[in-house]
Amino acid sequence: MDTANEIQLVDRSSWSITIVSLLPLWLFSLAIMVEGFPRSPIPLSLAIASFLSAIAIFVILWWNRNISLEFILYCCIPLWLLATFDEIAVSYKNQYIITCTMILTIGAIGYLRSRARWLRWLFLLTGAALTLAAAGAINRNYWDLVSEGGYGTCYPDCLPPADQASPWWMVLFNL
Repeated sequence: MDTANEIQLVDRSSWSITIVSLLPLWLFSLAIMVEGFPRSPIPLSLAIASFLSAIAIFVILWWNRNISLEFILYCCIPLWLLATFDEIAVSYKNQYIITCTMILTIGAIGYLRSRARWLRWLFLLTGAALTLAAAGAINRNYWDLVSEGGYGTCYPDCLPPADQASPWWMVLFNL
């Protein structure tokens, strides 16, 4: 009976480390949502707190040897999304950041839960590649929507109101 309890405790603690290790990824994603137009619903103070909290969690996890340097770099991919989605309207951008972060999360969970080193790297590379490919496609689809709608000459001042614009998921899948 004691052995069964030990196994359950080990499994629970590793899942808790997995969840805590995912926090910086999501906190960075939240932090980059503050930038954009029209004004983002994320307050600047929350974005700064998210960014600093992500760094603090990284330091603690690194200090306790719960994460590796490659995982820290992987979790910084949302900072790259800031540049990719820079000029996209907030009504679209935040959903795209969340979509890309979900892809990154799947890769991160695979990395954190795998035992084989080659499989861990495969999860990281696949998650990063899919995220970067999705971000590029999303960016291209968005700008195609803007130019096809005739908004290219007056962008961003003449975008349709959010309730009249194409839904974000239609732009995501280029429908």
